[in-house]
Amino acid sequence: MTWQILAVIAPFLWACTNIIDKLVMEKYARRSIVPIVFDSICGVVIGAALVTYAGWQNITPVIFALGSGAGLILLLASLLYFAAVRRGDISRLVPMLYFVPLFVAVLAAVFLNEVFPAVQYVGVLLLVSGAILVSYQNGRIVVGSSMFFLLAATMLWATAIVIEKGIAPASSALLILGLTRFGAGLALPALLYFGGREFLWTMRQHGVYALGAMGSAELLGTTAELAFYGALILGPATLVSAVSAVQPFYVLVLVAVLGFFVPSLLEGRTTAKSFLFKFVGIVVMAAGSLLVT
Repeated sequence: MTWQILAVIAPFLWACTNIIDKLVMEKYARRSIVPIVFDSICGVVIGAALVTYAGWQNITPVIFALGSGAGLILLLASLLYFAAVRRGDISRLVPMLYFVPLFVAVLAAVFLNEVFPAVQYVGVLLLVSGAILVSYQNGRIVVGSSMFFLLAATMLWATAIVIEKGIAPASSALLILGLTRFGAGLALPALLYFGGREFLWTMRQHGVYALGAMGSAELLGTTAELAFYGALILGPATLVSAVSAVQPFYVLVLVAVLGFFVPSLLEGRTTAKSFLFKFVGIVVMAAGSLLVT
């Protein structure tokens, strides 16, 4: 399977998790740390299993440090992501992920020698313009804390991608997944200290429903990560992140379809005009993403 196919499969699965994440935050979790605690618990199990399968003796200290460090960075990005999802319209927020290829392109040029031509700076303007259009809502441009949270998350995601690409030549997709999940799991004690009670409250109040929703998101997200890391090993980081930037298109389509059945996905505020601005904004950002990469 080529890296292009893997890079297209991953964002579709992530888009599905975006929808489930929004439902979790709307229906079950009172605080954004709840799904992070669940993800960290799963990370310890999945990470330890995959790293053990790969063989601890085959992992150098540098690879372990970088892979685990990338996992911790991804955990922090997830905290910011869930904080953003709780506060905003998912179809308006997720297109901010188009900034990931921009940040990856810059970092990859500096640290991985993936240099891009000057014409791609035009893509920067398109990305910013598209982001402004996407943030249009009911006659005004809305830039709230949720947007800044997700923008910070994209910077961290881009940093993790570059680190993962850096260790890719000496790793496999399973090993990268195992190290990043294990690294995120290292923060479990701190997460349990700050969010353990809230996690237990969620389990007591919603039980199997909350567990099923978060478990579904975990399964889809883990599969998406595996596909993405496979693409990252086979292709350049800048191009892989650019192809994976189709995720907002998937989210927009899923929200448009599911919004009829679950209106809370659109928070009841998205008019036809603002939805059109979102669509045009995503198209502009897609063009910018292509120029950047």
